Amino acid sequence: MSRQAIYLGAAANDGSGTDLRTLLGQINDMTTEIYELRGKILDLSAVTLNDADDLYAHESNIVITKVGNNIFLLLLYMSNKVVSTEWQTTAKAVLKVFNLATMAYITKFDLFYPGLSAGVTMDADKEINAPRMYVTGTTLKCFCPNTATLYTRDIDISGSDPTAWSPGNISIAQMTMKDSGGNNVLANVTSANIQTHLNYVFGDSAANYANLMPLFRNLDSPAKMTGYWHATLECTSERSHNLDYPTIAVVSTDLGVSWTLAGAIGYTTSNRVKCIETSLVMIGTVVHAITRNGYHYYSSNHGATWAATSVIPQSTLSSKPSAINFTPYGSSVLAIVAVSLQSDITGNSNRTTLGIYSTPDMATLTEIHKIVTQNYCHYPCLAYYGNCLYMSYTKALKSNSDRDSIVITRII
Repeated sequence: MSRQAIYLGAAANDGSGTDLRTLLGQINDMTTEIYELRGKILDLSAVTLNDADDLYAHESNIVITKVGNNIFLLLLYMSNKVVSTEWQTTAKAVLKVFNLATMAYITKFDLFYPGLSAGVTMDADKEINAPRMYVTGTTLKCFCPNTATLYTRDIDISGSDPTAWSPGNISIAQMTMKDSGGNNVLANVTSANIQTHLNYVFGDSAANYANLMPLFRNLDSPAKMTGYWHATLECTSERSHNLDYPTIAVVSTDLGVSWTLAGAIGYTTSNRVKCIETSLVMIGTVVHAITRNGYHYYSSNHGATWAATSVIPQSTLSSKPSAINFTPYGSSVLAIVAVSLQSDITGNSNRTTLGIYSTPDMATLTEIHKIVTQNYCHYPCLAYYGNCLYMSYTKALKSNSDRDSIVITRII
């Protein structure tokens, strides 16, 4: 709404000014618009979480967990303090711990980086990609890929003092998948073993099965129902191949201790659809998947097979979508979706705008919040604790670059 002029009149009480009823209506309209925009433009309520000297910070993943009497916010993100670009062997996957109530910083761990030796040595000449984590029991399970291998590292978080937490050794992640004879085997999550699995499942040996980087990737947390956790293994060609690639659903029946490869999402030998940056959410007993390009799939058999449905309507850009189940006090389980939208900043077509929606069916989306920044906001990640819903995202704060900071804000 444009500004509404209020006319004073030529002289006091001469009747030429705006009448009182009209004036009050104008004030009501304009203050309502200001009220609805509070905290959105530049998102003044957001708290910066990354280190001050990060030149490039992105791909945040947040988890909120209670240990003893303390509630901690865990932040895992990509950090590059040497150059302001993403794909460098100087980048690290950093875990930071905060007190959720006060947002006070507690401690930090450099969990993954090229050349790190802790049990297994990560290749020094291969860049790492998006790290992810979740809590099972008293263990924080962390994952990070390079161009050919998915690595994992556990942290015992049973102690109430995070400064005493000690990350365990790095190992190559393992999941149950098919061998060349179609047998279910526990195998290292490497591009070679994924290629063997895909060759058997699809009955062909397409060139685009080779050299796929394995990302263990929901953009938030596993989608959970009684007895089952669901996530995705994105077999990406982003840094290692230039052909289309599949994203595979993975399922755990032991609370995330182990995982088994299920069906590929939206991918067949006749239609090699690539599902990029897929996030999963439960609606009842059905798993729903939303992808970067707005594609929407669902599975009623724990990811074994997937059906396509309508494109998510509000996701005009839908880059890096995040979806999560959230249950406010006194309410039923909600499915919450955060997506990038077309820019709300006139003259700026960059990723400046994030929409956050609740949905009963992934077809009808109701906006519950919107974030509009001056330069850039991207990579949303949702998490909740109690009655509060939080979102971290990448933001341009220190310059007009596309990303240099990780911030968090409370949505509900």
